Amino acid sequence: MKKYQLITISDWLGGAIKDGVELAPEIIKELILSNFPKRYFANEILTVPIPTPNPRHLKGGYKKVKYLPEMKQICKKTKKEIAKSIYSNNIPIVLMSNDSCMIGVIAGISSKVGSNYVLMWFDAHGDINTPETSPSGKIYGMALAHLLGYGHPELIELNGKKPSIKPENLVMFGQRALDKGEIEFIKKHKISIYNSKQLNSKSTKEILDNIHSKFKGKNVKRLFIHLDLDVLDPVESPGVSMHEPDGLHPNKLLELLDNLIKKYKTNLGLSIASYNPTKDRDNKTKKIVQEIIKTYLEKV
Repeated sequence: MKKYQLITISDWLGGAIKDGVELAPEIIKELILSNFPKRYFANEILTVPIPTPNPRHLKGGYKKVKYLPEMKQICKKTKKEIAKSIYSNNIPIVLMSNDSCMIGVIAGISSKVGSNYVLMWFDAHGDINTPETSPSGKIYGMALAHLLGYGHPELIELNGKKPSIKPENLVMFGQRALDKGEIEFIKKHKISIYNSKQLNSKSTKEILDNIHSKFKGKNVKRLFIHLDLDVLDPVESPGVSMHEPDGLHPNKLLELLDNLIKKYKTNLGLSIASYNPTKDRDNKTKKIVQEIIKTYLEKV
């Protein structure tokens, strides 16, 4: 029987500042362990260490890729732990502070299963800038571009000999705060995207029928889901750092997750990012996280 492998990554360097998200992985880990049977999980909980940052890695040659040496180290270790989890026949559930270490997560997935799988990326933002297009130089806004093979060579090389995900196998959900360079990148590479307005206005069946028709006949049956919690509407889910209005309602998100997980024969894992307990009110977002984990565990 496969077990779930909890992996915690308390990285804040991808966002360049500590603002509360660094507390999230341990909080969510304890939430999971106190609410779900321990027999579901591998005995060992993997933790990726976060190096002490060098303040010089915020400026000069690092201005467009802040904390590059530290993030490369984090992503390299993350890739190793993900590969270790899959090698042990476990399903990784990755609890992270922000999206930057997804470079290591997805590189680890592809190192073991190849690139013929679907990556569903839920996020209010694109995370598909390159150092040339990023307004901030923060790596958490560049994870997807690097996984597709575009960006800084030191992060691209974590993919191995080829990109970790194919553009045609990526589906983006809930984006509503895209930079100009990201919009151009998405159009150029013909990446499927369903913004929050589309998701909220269409039925779940219509959305999923469109997605399934895209992959029909391609024999792509494996799925990894990345969930940045700022995809949700901040009125319903205040516990994130970046509040973008007009997001998904929690019930819509849970319905989408439920149906996506049912559809795919092999689920490669789940990652959850951007919970900020210092911004949460009455544990509203924390309770949604619990429902997300419940939905995932019940279907996989």
